[in-house]
Amino acid sequence: MTKPTTTIRKSKKPLRGWRRIVFPLMAVVAGVAFVGLIEVVLVVADVGRPQDYVDPFVGFSAIHPLFGPVAEDEVYRTEASRLRYFESQEFALEKPSNGFRMFFLGGSTVRGRPYQVTTAFPSWLQLELQARNSEHTFEAVNCGGLSYASYRLIPILKEVLKYQTDLVVVATGHNEFLEDRTYQEIKQQNPFARWFQEQAYSLRTVTLAREAFGAKRDKEEGVTVLPEEVTAALDSRTGYASYHYDREWQAGVIEHFEQSLRTMVDMCQDADVPLILVKLGANLRDCPPFKSELRPDIEPENELAWYEEFSRGTELDERSPSRALEHYRAAEAIEGEHSLLAFRIARCLDRLGRPVEAGLYYRRAKDWDVCPLRIFDSMQEIVERIAEETDTPLVDVRQLLVDANSDGIPGYDLFMDHVHPTIGVHQKIAASLADAIAASGLVQLDEFSSFERRMLYRNHIRALESSYFSNGGRRVQWLEGWAQRQRLIEETGPVDERGLEDYGHRCFDFEDLPTAFDAYEAACEMDPNSPRRILDHAFELFQQGRPGDASLIVQWIRHANLHDGIDADLTAAEFVVAVELEEASVATAVLNEHRELLSSRDTRDSSWLATAAETLPRFEAGGE
Repeated sequence: MTKPTTTIRKSKKPLRGWRRIVFPLMAVVAGVAFVGLIEVVLVVADVGRPQDYVDPFVGFSAIHPLFGPVAEDEVYRTEASRLRYFESQEFALEKPSNGFRMFFLGGSTVRGRPYQVTTAFPSWLQLELQARNSEHTFEAVNCGGLSYASYRLIPILKEVLKYQTDLVVVATGHNEFLEDRTYQEIKQQNPFARWFQEQAYSLRTVTLAREAFGAKRDKEEGVTVLPEEVTAALDSRTGYASYHYDREWQAGVIEHFEQSLRTMVDMCQDADVPLILVKLGANLRDCPPFKSELRPDIEPENELAWYEEFSRGTELDERSPSRALEHYRAAEAIEGEHSLLAFRIARCLDRLGRPVEAGLYYRRAKDWDVCPLRIFDSMQEIVERIAEETDTPLVDVRQLLVDANSDGIPGYDLFMDHVHPTIGVHQKIAASLADAIAASGLVQLDEFSSFERRMLYRNHIRALESSYFSNGGRRVQWLEGWAQRQRLIEETGPVDERGLEDYGHRCFDFEDLPTAFDAYEAACEMDPNSPRRILDHAFELFQQGRPGDASLIVQWIRHANLHDGIDADLTAAEFVVAVELEEASVATAVLNEHRELLSSRDTRDSSWLATAAETLPRFEAGGE
């Protein structure tokens, strides 16, 4: 009998402890090394840069070029399909050998609204650079898009960096809240997951994978896909009502703004193209918040008490700012984070001669606006911080405006509406940019006197069409209708002499002279110092290259018999504007009667007398 054979199988020995760790670790290392090798290859080949991926927060349904080649004219020109948002611009297909080409990216402020690109700061900068450097041919290409936020500028920047660009200027921040985007995915992530995602997105390998599967990514990750052009919430009939108290959403928008700005800085650095950032300012004094709401979780009894105090303050507001302030403070003690309440407190403090406190509350009113159409202070700080961290030149318009205002609170003296600067401010921005360009060593600039700059401005303004300024007024009416400012008409009217003066300045800039002079007259009735301030504004217009407009104000002050205490300044103004307007007989008559005054070295800190002393030698020598 044969014994059955028994097969004895040797059992596999289990991996020892160290092998269980080392083998998987070696596999991970090999995988990381492989990805690292691919990453190195992509870097060397300059493929898959993270900056080329438009935005981790939003996608676009389509991205078409802003400019197209026009062979017969040998230029690139703004595509017709983009003219709803951009003003037509063109530049040579091939940059001249001595050319210096600049692109300016931003929203309607860059575009120059409520006027046109002709008087926007890029145009003034081009004029000044050309006047101060004859070795180069300067091109300033205005890419200011109506309602364009920072994230919509990234595809434009990607395009313009291909056009032999010598300088990019970015001025953005006012339009970030116009389009509806959701940040739900970002809100739900914990800090570590967010950090890990940011590190992964910095890899070129990941960038290429995201581009390859972009449509699927947008759907799965909940990224908002925006149409090719802006769909502003305020463009719809119910858009105004869609804005509600939502600090979490605002925080997401601010984070998106910072990411977009950093992306643009990285793109310019990678392309080795100089960049200048502009920190924008806003109208604080003459722009109430567009929409105000109490916190949704406020207790009903507190809400009732709040409205009672607020209403009592409203009843007393115009008659007694000090008593109104008491009730507003009582409302603030119940619930303080309300934008219109902050504006009312600011206005009372302003009228009581407490500008430092007023400025604080004006800024709160802006930053607490439920419908934010002005850049937040925190966003201005982001611009400044990014400029410092990346060693990027910065032009600080907010500080420029504070310095240009006697009490540091910008209003209609510097803005045409809630965010769009006056032509004079555009000129100041251009001069600051010229200084930044010279300081960066990009081009050498000759010295430029105030007289030379004024003549440059005057000649440019003379070439504008006769209806240029009044057309700006019509655009502001449309813009304020779009933003539904009529809902706040009781908040926008001037309530003191300062408000009346600034309202007059604004009407004057829109060539509504009867309304301007009525406002000036009302201001002068309230304050005997008003004529001097109005004459100072005439000097500002004169410096902007607008001697004819300055002359109208000077003549009005003289004919209204409002020259007590300022007769010397007024006489100097009459002489200077007559010379500038080439009215030699008028200038001679004033000079013959007041030669001693006009030739005096004692200008008593008077801009008009100082300018008269400078003008007299040129006039007597037979020139301007």
